[in-house]
Amino acid sequence: MNPVDYKIRSGALSDISPEFPAILHGDVAGTIEAVGAVVNTFQPGDEVYACAGGVKGTGGALAEFMLADAQLVAKKKPISDHG
Repeated sequence: MNPVDYKIRSGALSDISPEFPAILHGDVAGTIEAVGAVVNTFQPGDEVYACAGGVKGTGGALAEFMLADAQLVAKKKPISDHG
């Protein structure tokens, strides 16, 4: 569990806490299922990671699907590209 999630759940970060019950956790990695009409940096099937939610006004990653702002998402690089 991310320390921020713990602090949100305990009430220590009330300024950014969503109303409970809520879907928490901002850190996510997964595969793009769909993109909005104005998103041109990603396409379905892209593997990505992000810190894109779980705070006031946004759904978190502890769900089957997550809606995320494309500006908060990055494509994963294959291990061979890290060399």
